[in-house]
Amino acid sequence: MNLESFFTLSYGLYIISSESEKKKNGYIANTVFQVTATPEQLAISCSKDNFSEQIIAKSGRFSVSVLGEEASKDLIATFGYKSGKNSDKFSSVEYFTSPNGIPVVSEGSIAWFECEVVQSIDVETHVIFIGKVLNGDILQKGVEPMTYAYYHKVRKMLSPKNAPTYIDKKKLKENQAEAKAPEKHKVAVKTMQKWECQVCGYIYDPAVGDPDSGIDPETAFEDLPNDWACPQCGAKKSDFKPVMEDYHEATKEESTPKVAVKTMQKWECQVCGYIYDPAVGDPDSGIDPGTAFEDLPNDWVCPECGVEKSDFEPLS
Repeated sequence: MNLESFFTLSYGLYIISSESEKKKNGYIANTVFQVTATPEQLAISCSKDNFSEQIIAKSGRFSVSVLGEEASKDLIATFGYKSGKNSDKFSSVEYFTSPNGIPVVSEGSIAWFECEVVQSIDVETHVIFIGKVLNGDILQKGVEPMTYAYYHKVRKMLSPKNAPTYIDKKKLKENQAEAKAPEKHKVAVKTMQKWECQVCGYIYDPAVGDPDSGIDPETAFEDLPNDWACPQCGAKKSDFKPVMEDYHEATKEESTPKVAVKTMQKWECQVCGYIYDPAVGDPDSGIDPGTAFEDLPNDWVCPECGVEKSDFEPLS
C-alpha cells in the first residue's frame, strides 16, 4: 500500500480544549467535522493516550478553536507536541472561558464552537466524541483557515504521534524508496554549496536534501523546485543566500585541531521531524554552530516540540 495516498484526504487544523476538576487541557486535531445540521453536531477524534480524552469524558463538554493560516508555530507546538499532564498549556496563550466554563483558545483562531458530548464511540486507539453545538462565533474575518495540506506543505510541520493521521516516518521513507526510480548520476555532494535562510537561519544542505518535502539527498539548491519553501519558517527560495564560510578550511587555520563540522552527524527528532544540524547549532538556546549532538547539554530539548534528546535518532 502506498502510504502517501493518505495525504490526499482533506482536513483542517484545530485546537480541542476542555476542563474538569479545575484542570484545563487541549490538543491539536485535524479530525473535526459536522455530522448533522439539525441539531448542529460536530464530531472529534481524540487519542486514548491524550490527557484531554479523560478530561472530555469527565466534563462532558469540549471547545473547538479553528486555526487560521497565521497561527504561530509555537502555538501549534504547545498544543501538538507537549503533554498537559505535567504542564499548563494555557499559561502562555490567549484564551477565554465559554458560557459553560470551557476554555477556548482565541490566539491564532478564526472561529470557535462549544459542544456538549451526546455520544462517544470507541475506535481502538481513539475515541470519537460527538457533541451538540451549544455556542460559537467568528473571531477573525478575512483570514483563511489552516488546512492540513497547508500545515504540511507550507509550514513543513508533521503530525504528532497521537494524531489519527500520524504515519511513522521510517515507514514513509521505506515506501518512498520502493517507489523511487533508479537514481541518475549526479554531481559529487562535496562540490555543492550550502544555502542559508535569511529569515530563520535554516541551512539547506545538498548532502541531506529535504526528504519531508520529497527532495532527495544530493540535490543542489539550484535544482530545487521554484515553489520549494524553507522547512523551518516557510520562506521562499529567494530568501536564501549561499553559505560563504567553509567550515573545513576554517578548522585548518586554528591552532588546536578540531573535527570538521561536515563530519558531524545530524540528528532527527522522532516526534516532530526537526533536524539538529551541528553546522547550525541552536543559537536561540545558546548552542553555538559546530556543537556535536553528543555535546549538547542533557537538559537541551527540541526547539520545535520540546521533547528530550532521547527522542532523537541519527539521520541516516
